Amino acid sequence: MSRRGWGFVVGVALALAVVSMLSNINTAAQIAGDADGLRMTRLTASQLVNSGVAWAGLMVLAGWLVKYPRQAAAAGVAAGLFSLAAHYAMGQAAGIYTGEIWELNLNWFLMATVAGAPLGLVGAAAHRADDVGLLARLMVPFGALAEPFVMGMFVRSEALPWPDRFAGPVAGTLLTTAGALALVWLVVRERSARREAARQLGVLVERGPLIDQPVRADERHAVG
Repeated sequence: MSRRGWGFVVGVALALAVVSMLSNINTAAQIAGDADGLRMTRLTASQLVNSGVAWAGLMVLAGWLVKYPRQAAAAGVAAGLFSLAAHYAMGQAAGIYTGEIWELNLNWFLMATVAGAPLGLVGAAAHRADDVGLLARLMVPFGALAEPFVMGMFVRSEALPWPDRFAGPVAGTLLTTAGALALVWLVVRERSARREAARQLGVLVERGPLIDQPVRADERHAVG
């Protein structure tokens, strides 16, 4: 695996860690109810970048970036653990989290360790041109489509303040829309590619087998 591939993995993992940490920063105005629009925007962004599909997608992307299965499995685990560690370390340094955050979130580190390798392999498989590759490419968009329903993002208690009540449905709508559009685009793209491949194969069949032509002396000398 190239250093450039590892560099991309580290960069993407760090970017998610920073954005997800920043989305958790609350302000006095938001707490006091004087910046409800800002609070809803922040909560919506927080639910997007802290969604399961975002973190699973990170590990899939890490595997895709390094391509080869063995390295992809390692990259999936490394990306998940590094991003989590950076997220909590920066949050603690900024005063958002206390030192207890590590112990309270050990389950996420365990989950990244267990799921990182399979998700990294999914990313590597996404390079394949067969049905396995198509299924691998569809996994993250399908997760984005399904997660809001599985996690109940469209159902919020009426007792919550309106920013908290609307953030979930807005984030859920964005996830499902992005997932559905990505699924449609990938399927249409795959069908188009396969039709083109079939057309090219038909052209080759119509032309018949190529007949070997004798190689002239000057061509043989050029090749050798």
